[in-house]
Amino acid sequence: AQDIEKTRAFAQLSVTRNPRRKALIGELHEALNGLAAAAARAGRGPALALFAARLDSNGFGVSHVHFRLNAAQLHNAVRPAVAMETSPDASSNRRRYLGALGELLAGVRPVTVNYGSLMRERTTARRMFMLIAQILKFVDDTAPVRLLIAESDTPFTVLAALYYAKLFGIEDKVEICPLFETDAGLERGAKVIDELLDEPHYRAYVARQRRLCVQTGYSDAGRYMGQIAAGLAIERFRIKLGQLWSRHDLSDVELVIFDTHGESVGRGAHPDGIAARLDYVHTARARAVFAQNRIRYKQELSLQGGDGYVWLWTAKLARATMARMLTRAVLGPETDAHDDPFYIDTDYSLDFFLTLKEFQGRTVHDPDYLPMLTGFGVNMLYPSGSRMTLRQSERGTVTRASHVAQIRAIPHNAILQQMGYLANTLGGMGTAIAKDADSYTAVRDRSPRLQQLRAMVRHAARFSDLRVFEGYLTLFDPEYWLHYAAAEKGQKRRERMQRLSGHLARMSVDVDHGRVIRAFWRDRNDLTGAMGGNVPSMAEDDGEALILVHVLRLALIQQLFLLAARIPRFSSRPNLTIEEVIEQLLRLDVVRALAILREIFPIEPDADIDGSFGEPASYMGDASRGYAYENRVLFDQIERIHDLIRRLGLAVVHHIGAYG
Repeated sequence: AQDIEKTRAFAQLSVTRNPRRKALIGELHEALNGLAAAAARAGRGPALALFAARLDSNGFGVSHVHFRLNAAQLHNAVRPAVAMETSPDASSNRRRYLGALGELLAGVRPVTVNYGSLMRERTTARRMFMLIAQILKFVDDTAPVRLLIAESDTPFTVLAALYYAKLFGIEDKVEICPLFETDAGLERGAKVIDELLDEPHYRAYVARQRRLCVQTGYSDAGRYMGQIAAGLAIERFRIKLGQLWSRHDLSDVELVIFDTHGESVGRGAHPDGIAARLDYVHTARARAVFAQNRIRYKQELSLQGGDGYVWLWTAKLARATMARMLTRAVLGPETDAHDDPFYIDTDYSLDFFLTLKEFQGRTVHDPDYLPMLTGFGVNMLYPSGSRMTLRQSERGTVTRASHVAQIRAIPHNAILQQMGYLANTLGGMGTAIAKDADSYTAVRDRSPRLQQLRAMVRHAARFSDLRVFEGYLTLFDPEYWLHYAAAEKGQKRRERMQRLSGHLARMSVDVDHGRVIRAFWRDRNDLTGAMGGNVPSMAEDDGEALILVHVLRLALIQQLFLLAARIPRFSSRPNLTIEEVIEQLLRLDVVRALAILREIFPIEPDADIDGSFGEPASYMGDASRGYAYENRVLFDQIERIHDLIRRLGLAVVHHIGAYG
């Protein structure tokens, strides 16, 4: 009730002030443009003109406003209106659903909403469109709002978004931007846009906007396909997209491509500086196709999170970064794609791409790959960011995922970095080269594009060592601890190791990693052979400092494991057993495990039962004494070791230059 009253008061205030706000915005625009023109005539510098241009570009916000939906949210919202019972892309109903949606678009009549409408609505997609309508109405309508739609693998999804934009009267102010980042999405993306442009309502929308927006995602594409294959797939999507301009006569339409990627090679950031990064995102071949089709386009990219903010850390650094970006954007790449043999020999380049993609596909779908990643998960690192590691809600004592797709791109990369093998960048490169070594040798030194991809792989190799990767996996091997116990002379430590082996045997992490590891070794050996042994390694980089970080951390984890084996038993509680708490510790989920243990074994006695009970008592039970020993010798030690493990995780981050 209190929230309703606050919202009602806010709404009434917004309505009261809105007419004057709109008039004032118009007056400010007119005055600023006039002052800027006068300053230019008087030769007083460009400051006012730049400010006026920024206002025209961004409106009265500090930047462009982006919202994000996924396809499922849109489908759920529109489902009743089109009687949708199956996937909108199911072959048996695809045309019927598109036809029904076309009829909705043809007959839609805009509706008005207020903040009460927003509070009553329970459908996520409709609530978002209502919120955008209110922002445009009461906050700022001088700049468009970008609506990013994830998993836009079918025209139906984009048309559903257009329907709601028209329903709420905001289609002229909303840039509907489908996101293509999965294998299927990138493969079908250009066809989706092609079909949309054949649809009259979407074509009319694009004509009014004079702009067509798409987004690609290097991070997620790299997780699904491997980063090198993802880069090639996104390039292929761009080329196919560019070829649509002539077919649909889009000479008066601007193409906006928003490329999202992170700050590591695994998420699409080329390591050779800003210029190389721009060339990797918008390749020479894609530029050539855009020029050939005379496409007006705007290239957008992201500098994400704290890692990305480093580029803008100081005013001088921000100016240098922007200057380098603008220089590359204006001058273009230094290489010419026309003579690149990687593009001329299309049979070889396609086979190379498919081999890379198939290798990563086999890896991520291998049932043993997921347990390899989720043994420790991101628990070797301090928490970062606001998004959960898993894409779905987490239930139960121990986090579970059933497929790699449920792990977000940043933690997926972070786990590989922390375990010492950047598999989603390195994986498949050796296999792809070895498959046709003669063709590779023929184009290797003459292809700027292939050299660009090789630079990504060589950079990833600097921070990768399969022996380190196997070292972390071995910690979960019950047999390893039994061998360790056999060599241990101290009886107590030997008993703890055997007890630890039993705990590990009952955990799901104890799987056969051999198939995945063998594939990685074969691939890495092929890469070493193809590059004449000239592949960087972790042992050679930075005086073996990164190797030492991993060795120290492996030793600390072993010590934590042995302390976990000493946790005293306690009476089972509802939905909680000693085995579950120990498993949390062995997965380095230490913060949650210690919170439980310190509640079960408090350091101080129960003060609530002190006082006189009419007669003396000489018996002092455990609860009367507290559990100072367990807290000091076990829990506090585990906490200190875990903190050191996470500090070493930060050392890995700083060596690599990115968190995930």
